[in-house]
Amino acid sequence: MKLLKIMTKIHLNSLLRYAIINVGLHTHLSLKEGNTVQFIMTFFWTFLLTEMLTYVVSSMNGIEFNFMTGLVLAIAATVLMFVLSTLLTDEHAEQH
Repeated sequence: MKLLKIMTKIHLNSLLRYAIINVGLHTHLSLKEGNTVQFIMTFFWTFLLTEMLTYVVSSMNGIEFNFMTGLVLAIAATVLMFVLSTLLTDEHAEQH
């Protein structure tokens, strides 16, 4: 049982890492460009990943799956990625 919890934590960590790297960094978002397809696809993948994460965590804890929790997390994560992408401009990337 303890091994299952450790393996699940490792899987959740890699899932979170995938969400941050692939959805957040590879989708270069800029509110100035107004590219709505990028916004929609970012929300779509964030939504899928957070719903999956919510389902796995609720199953591990033995509680009922709540769809709204994943939806709220997806919206919050998407907004956070939009804000971070506008704050981190190419000018800052050239300095590092």
